[in-house]
Amino acid sequence: MSTGRGGDKGSVRALIALGSNQGDRRRQIELALEALDRHERVQVLRVSPLIETAPLGGPSDAAPYINAAAVLSTTLEPLQLLDVLLDVEQGLGRRRSAHWQDRVIDLDLLLYGNRVVAHPRLNVPPLR
Repeated sequence: MSTGRGGDKGSVRALIALGSNQGDRRRQIELALEALDRHERVQVLRVSPLIETAPLGGPSDAAPYINAAAVLSTTLEPLQLLDVLLDVEQGLGRRRSAHWQDRVIDLDLLLYGNRVVAHPRLNVPPLR
């Protein structure tokens, strides 16, 4: 497999969801996309419009989310891409202390090519 930029031969298209309901929500999503695009084995190809949505589950007083989806090209394997997503979240200040909590940024891997991934750390497509 190629070790170059995400758009190189051997790359896979992946779909991610992005969301934020804390701070400058739009800026958090922009920063996440910029961080992903800087990664040597990931390239952001397309980004949906940003939309505001009510939170699903969790406390009834939770702030609304700004959400988007993005198509990536990557030469990373699914678990490697998950680790990159988690690193970006952490770099932007996300701390995981409770399941239903406000999020400065939330990045979810929805699709990875046409593969189905069933792993204790990752389900693609997601089961929920």
